[in-house]
Amino acid sequence: MGYRDAVVCTADHLFVFAFRVTPANVSDKVQLIPTLSLPEAEGMLKYVGALWGDNVFCTTGNREWMVDKHVADQLHTADETGKDRKNPRSARRKSKIRSKIEALFGILRENTVFQRSRVRTLSRVTIEQALIFTAHNLFGLVALIDGRFEDHLSMRRFLWTLK
Repeated sequence: MGYRDAVVCTADHLFVFAFRVTPANVSDKVQLIPTLSLPEAEGMLKYVGALWGDNVFCTTGNREWMVDKHVADQLHTADETGKDRKNPRSARRKSKIRSKIEALFGILRENTVFQRSRVRTLSRVTIEQALIFTAHNLFGLVALIDGRFEDHLSMRRFLWTLK
């Protein structure tokens, strides 16, 4: 069985501040509210200005929850996706931001050894992902403090230049 991550991260520096690991057969549309429940419980939801995501998250329940929590809705709608888009300009604007967020997984996969889970069971995979995202945030924080955040995107290059 496979697993998938739902991640809440900053759009500017890609720092991960919430995530949720689920079995691969669980739909993404039910992951939005449980993933954001931890930042909400810790009072961090007020720092989430806007929420970006693809159209699978764009359900009535999710949108009502975001309005109730005062989070700006920047989710793709069904009108913005597919072959016959009705709103291509807004779709392009949203896709630019989403591509930054999706880049987080590419960075973790290509520039580090975090390519595939080496453990089984949901609890162990969750612990492994917590360690991976903690390492990612730590490297990003060191790179930001050192003034070389671009080097963080390639952790190998960043570590090589620290010598």
